Amino acid sequence: MAQQVHAVVSRGGWPDLAGQSVLGKVTSPTLLLVASFDEEVLTLPMLRYANCRPSTTSMDSAL
Repeated sequence: MAQQVHAVVSRGGWPDLAGQSVLGKVTSPTLLLVASFDEEVLTLPMLRYANCRPSTTSMDSAL
C-alpha cells in the first residue's frame, strides 16, 4: 500500500534544495513558514512549487 502525504509544512527550510524533479512530484497542499527578514527564501521563484499549491506565511517572530 502506498503512503500518502496529505500536507507539508516547512518552517525556516530551503525546499528548493530538494530540486525541481522532486518538488514537481509534490501535490499536497504546502505551507512555507518564513521569517519576515529572510529575504532569500521570500524571493524564491514560487512557480517551482506550482504542483504543490504553496502558501507562504511571513512571520516577524520566526527564528
